[in-house]
Amino acid sequence: MMVVAAGCLGLAGSSEVAVGADGVVESDAPVEMTSTTFSNQLERSVDLYWDDGPGNEAKVATIQAGKSVKINTWEGHAFFFSELYKGRVGLLEAVEMDPKRTSYFLTEGSIRLYKDGGASRMEDGMPADCQDRKNSCPQMARQKQCQLNPGWMIVNCPRSCRACELTDPKLRCDRERLNISTEPAFKQGQLHEMFSGILTNPDYAAFEPSALSTDPWIIQFDNFLNDTEADALWNSVGTFVRSTDTGAYNKYGEAERVVSQSRTSQNAWCRAGCEDHPMVKPIIKRIEDVTGAPYDNSENFQVLQYEPGQYYRVHHDFGASQINLACGPRVLTFFLYLSDVEEGGETAFPRINLKVKPKKGRAILWPSVTNDDVLKQDSKTFHEALPVVKGLKLAANSWIHLYNFKVPNLWGCTGAFD
Repeated sequence: MMVVAAGCLGLAGSSEVAVGADGVVESDAPVEMTSTTFSNQLERSVDLYWDDGPGNEAKVATIQAGKSVKINTWEGHAFFFSELYKGRVGLLEAVEMDPKRTSYFLTEGSIRLYKDGGASRMEDGMPADCQDRKNSCPQMARQKQCQLNPGWMIVNCPRSCRACELTDPKLRCDRERLNISTEPAFKQGQLHEMFSGILTNPDYAAFEPSALSTDPWIIQFDNFLNDTEADALWNSVGTFVRSTDTGAYNKYGEAERVVSQSRTSQNAWCRAGCEDHPMVKPIIKRIEDVTGAPYDNSENFQVLQYEPGQYYRVHHDFGASQINLACGPRVLTFFLYLSDVEEGGETAFPRINLKVKPKKGRAILWPSVTNDDVLKQDSKTFHEALPVVKGLKLAANSWIHLYNFKVPNLWGCTGAFD
C-alpha cells in the first residue's frame, strides 16, 4: 500500500456528519466552520473522502490532476485522498481541519511507502534530509503549534510537522494556495483617486486633512487620533528593542535581522493584546476607511521611541524584493505621532524639501509606489527621522501592502513572523 503524508496532521473524533451535493460537509457539532482548499499536485486524479473511521467514509469530490476543490467543513473533521496507483490504493493520512490552515496539498514528494500492507511505517516516512532545527520541535508539535503557527513551525520544525515539502517558499507562499485574493488593493491610477478623495470627503473633515505635497502625495491629518487613543497604542505594546534592518533571505524565505547602522531608535510591535484594545481598534478602522485597503493588507503597527540624539537616516519603505512576496510591496505608509516633541524629531522628505513636525494626534500618509505603476518605487518619497534634540518622540508606522499580509505572515511568507 502507498500512503500520502501531509504536514500538521492529526486524527479527528466521531460526530454526526453528512456530505451534501454541493461538497459541504454538514454537521451538528457546535464547533467553528472553516473553508478549506485541497490541491492535487499529482499528474493523476484522486478522490477526496471525509473520514469517520473504518467503514464510515463519505466521498466528497474527485479532484483532477493539477486542480483544487474548496469545501466548507468544521474544525476537527478528518479527510483522506484515495487513488488507484500502480495497482495499489493510496491514502492521505487523516487531516484534521483547523480554521487557521486553509490549504492542504498532495504532492509526489509526500508519498511514503508502508511495510506489511500499511501496518508499520518505514521509519517516520520523512525524507532523510528533512530535519528539525530546534530540539523542542516534537514537544511544540504535540502542543498543536503546527496549526497555530504554521510558518514558523514549517521553517523550523518541518519533520515534526510532517510538512517537508512546504519548506520551499515557492510552494508554501503561492497566493492561490494560501487562499488569499489575487486582486491588488490598488491598480494603476487608483492611488491618485484615493489621495484626492481624502481632501473632498466630508466624512474626513474632522481629521483636518491637508495636502503637504501633491507630487508625490503627502497628506497630513492634524487631528487623526485623540490623546487617549495615542496613549493606548503606546502602552499596549510589548518590550521595546533596538530597531533592526532586513537582511538577506535564506532558502526557507526567512529574512535575516541585522542591527541597523542607519537608525538608533527602539521599537515594539502591536500584537494581539494591542490590536484588540478597545481604543486601538478605532484607529485601525479609521485607517481602513481613509485608504480603502483592508486591515489584512497591513503589517502590525510598529511603535517607535526616539530619545534625544536618536534618528533614522534617509531610507525608503519600498524594497524591490517585496514584489516577489505573496503580500506584494508596501504601497502606503500611515505614520502616527503619539507625542509632542520639544525640539527636533521631524519627519523629513529631502527630495521635495519638506519637514513635518511631530504633534500628538497628528498623522501623515504617503505612497511608496507610483500612481502609474504600483510595482515601481516612487523615488520622491525617500524620508528620514531627524534627530530628537529635546524631549521624547513616540510614533507608530502602519505599512500597507498591495495584497493580504496577515495570512502570508502566518505562513512565514513575508520574511519574518511578526
